[in-house]
Amino acid sequence: LVQYHMLLISKEFIPQDTWLERSDFEAAYLTLKLIKDCFPEGLMIFYNSGPESGASQAHRHLQLIPTSCPPIIANIQALSGIRHGYT
Repeated sequence: LVQYHMLLISKEFIPQDTWLERSDFEAAYLTLKLIKDCFPEGLMIFYNSGPESGASQAHRHLQLIPTSCPPIIANIQALSGIRHGYT
């Protein structure tokens, strides 16, 4: 579990295994804009689209987590080989 793990969920049922729409990106942007001051270290938004990517819920949702979460950053760095100033 990740502290401050948030979900951005559609009001109507939309399958999770479909492409994101412009309204999803707009909602994500507005959410980040509203809560960015609460997370000065930044937030990461991701979307698991289907069972192959780890999606376990059928309804459309994006997930937000603070980028300061060490296990998340360590896993991303290990998988991608990318380093962005995190140790």
